[in-house]
Amino acid sequence: MSEKRRLQALEVKVDIIQQMAVLDPSGDWTGRGARALDNPRAASSERKKEGEPSLIELYRLRDELHEGGVQSDAFN
Repeated sequence: MSEKRRLQALEVKVDIIQQMAVLDPSGDWTGRGARALDNPRAASSERKKEGEPSLIELYRLRDELHEGGVQSDAFN
């Protein structure tokens, strides 16, 4: 993954974590949630060989959270 794509992925992950912290304030989104986004065993059909979620998958999760909040599939 290029440096530009890694930076984009990091920015999207930060956005996801910030949204989840608001939607679920009882969760540890800056700790365990951040590690979960980098976990190669986390469920995703868009995983790359190295275990990182693809940029497309990250954007999809972020957009679902923006649009649906706690009612979105990404939240559950």
